Amino acid sequence: MINALLYVALGGAVGSVLRWGISLGIGLLPLVTVFPWGTLAANTLGCFLAGGLLGLPQGLESLTPTQRAALLTGFLGGLTTFSSLMLETTQLWQFGQQTLAIANVGVSLGLGVAALWSGLWLVSTFWPGR
Repeated sequence: MINALLYVALGGAVGSVLRWGISLGIGLLPLVTVFPWGTLAANTLGCFLAGGLLGLPQGLESLTPTQRAALLTGFLGGLTTFSSLMLETTQLWQFGQQTLAIANVGVSLGLGVAALWSGLWLVSTFWPGR
């Protein structure tokens, strides 16, 4: 149990640092700064990776319980963030950017589903031994 806890904590730390790095990196790009591009990118990447995990030959069952906890709860939980999506959407709305707030939810959900299915398809199609 302690091993699993440590792996979840380590996975969460890595995922959180990656999300922070993505947001910093995207913040350096000449994009519209009002829209939360960093959260969108991190959540989309996390969905793509989740789809890839689902596409493993035996799906998530091919991972040990500790690996599943470290990757899904830890790493992907740290990388993706529903609370940030909702906070940034609410802030857009409060600052009079209702169209961007609605777009943020729609684009996040649409890209999330598309990314998850893309990851699933990619791994299911090209994983060695399939």
